[in-house]
Amino acid sequence: MAINMRKIKDFSIRMLIYICAAFSVILLALIILYVLVKGISAVNWSFLTSVTSVLKGTVGIAGNIVNTILIIFGIIRRYTYIRYPLWHVTGLRMNHCVQTDKCRAAIWYTKEALISDCVLHGIKAVRECADIAIRNCDIISPEFGWMCANVTMENTSCEGEYFLLHTDGIRLNNVRLNGKYSFQYVKNVTVADSVLDTKDAFWHAENVKVKNCTVKGEYLGWYSDGLTLINCKIIGTQPFCYCRNLRLINCEMEETDLAFEYSDVTALIRGHIESVKNPRHGVIVADSIGEIIRSDSVMECDCEIVINDSEAGL
Repeated sequence: MAINMRKIKDFSIRMLIYICAAFSVILLALIILYVLVKGISAVNWSFLTSVTSVLKGTVGIAGNIVNTILIIFGIIRRYTYIRYPLWHVTGLRMNHCVQTDKCRAAIWYTKEALISDCVLHGIKAVRECADIAIRNCDIISPEFGWMCANVTMENTSCEGEYFLLHTDGIRLNNVRLNGKYSFQYVKNVTVADSVLDTKDAFWHAENVKVKNCTVKGEYLGWYSDGLTLINCKIIGTQPFCYCRNLRLINCEMEETDLAFEYSDVTALIRGHIESVKNPRHGVIVADSIGEIIRSDSVMECDCEIVINDSEAGL
C-alpha cells in the first residue's frame, strides 16, 4: 500500500512538472509569435546592421547581436583588448577590470552603469551613456564621456582631451584631471575637492559650480553662462572672458593677467590679480591688482573695481 502511494505521488509530481514545462513552452511560443507578428514589418537589413542612437535618429540591433556573440564565446574577460565590447548595455556592473589602450570605444549607449576600481585606457571609452557612476578608477582616454547624461565620478584620476564634451548633469568629487579643452558645452555641473589641470576648460558651459578646487590652465571659462567658483585657486593667463553671470567667491588668482574681459562678473578675490581688462558689468573686489586696463573697448564697460586697501572703486 505504501509503495502504491509513493508511485502515485511520484507520478503526480512528474505530471505537474510536465504541465508546468509545457505551459512555459507554450507561453514562450506565444510571446515569440506576438513579437514576430507585431514587429516583423520593422525587421530589415538596416535594422540588423545599424545601432540605436538618439542623436543620429537611428534604430538597430547590430550592437546587441555583437555583444551577445562576444559574451557567449567568453571574449569579455578581466583584461579587455577588443574594440566595442560593451554597447547598448543596461545595468552594467564592472569592477576590478582593465581595458587596455587597444580597447577602443568600449562603453557606448549604455545606461545605469557602475564602474569601480577599473583601468580605462582606451580612446573614447565612454560615449552617449546615461546614469553612469565611476569610482576609484584610472582613466587615460581622449574624447572621454562625450554627449552623456548624469555622470558621477569620485576618487578618480583622468587624462585626455575634450573630457565630457556636451554632457548634461555632471557630479565630480576628488577627481584629478590632466587634459585639454575639458568640459566644453557642458550643463548642470558640480565639481568639489578636485584638481583640474586643463586649458580652455568650461568654454560655453552653463550652470556650473566649482568648490574647493585648484583650477589651472589658460583661457578658463570663456563664453560660459552661470559659472560659479567658491574657495578655489585659479592659475593661468586670460581667464573668464566673455562670460555671463560669472561669480567668484573667496577665491585666489595666480598668474592671471588680462582677466574678465567683456564679462558680467561678481568677484571677491583673496590676494592679488596681475591685471584686469575691460570687465563689462558687475563688481570685482581684490586685495590688489597689478594693472587695470580700461581702453580700446568695443562695448560699454561699467564694472566697478574695488581694491580692499583703498577707499574707493576705480
